[in-house]
Amino acid sequence: MVRAMKKETSFGTATMSSALPEAQNYHRWIFSLFAERLQGRVLEIGMGYGQYTHWIADRCNELIVVDIDSVLIKNIQGSLPPNAQAVLADFSATGFPGCIGETAFSFVVCLNVLEHIEDDHAAMGNLYRVLEPGGGAFILVPAHTFLYGEMDRMAGHWRRYSLTAFNQLAEACGFEIEAAEYFNPVGGIGWWLNARLHKPRTLSDRSVNSQIIIFDRYMVAISRFFNRFSRNWFGQSAWMILRRLR
Repeated sequence: MVRAMKKETSFGTATMSSALPEAQNYHRWIFSLFAERLQGRVLEIGMGYGQYTHWIADRCNELIVVDIDSVLIKNIQGSLPPNAQAVLADFSATGFPGCIGETAFSFVVCLNVLEHIEDDHAAMGNLYRVLEPGGGAFILVPAHTFLYGEMDRMAGHWRRYSLTAFNQLAEACGFEIEAAEYFNPVGGIGWWLNARLHKPRTLSDRSVNSQIIIFDRYMVAISRFFNRFSRNWFGQSAWMILRRLR
């Protein structure tokens, strides 16, 4: 993995394209990777625009969503289903488990959050502590050091992960790894090209938003097809299913 100095501290909408909520095919692909594992009391860390929140809530008894951005928390409050609650909290803070509840969750969903945290080991330790013994987690992060570029810096990414580094981090924090793969090869090629040829001013530039919409409409199915061949060695992201044994 690579660590890079960020130009400024970024969180919330500054780290996301405004077109992300429209990428429904892409989000459903990610959701399909962990949907069948959702049960009991679930924690969603860094819910962003809430692209997955209602889908998750439909499959569990109770859902707690947390984010560090008070604006995102305020925006999602009025649209939450009855079995969901939004909490303003810092996933990387020492007091996070005490705030959310130690050993309180059956499953945790953490999508594109760890790369924003300088001390990812401390954050993963927090995740371990909020899971009940036997509980599971699905984590998605950006993959491959060589894909790191200007859009990563604008998004406040400290790093991108190899599967090896990702596995070592999880095991160092006490997790058992049930599955780990790279994800979305076509998106990885697009990110590589952007890192070298495209210098947008913001993540919500028209050019970035257009790429997201075109990819979602026309390229997701192609990427899903090739993903079966590339999942062990290349993708825009990497994902992992983890288990706390005790």
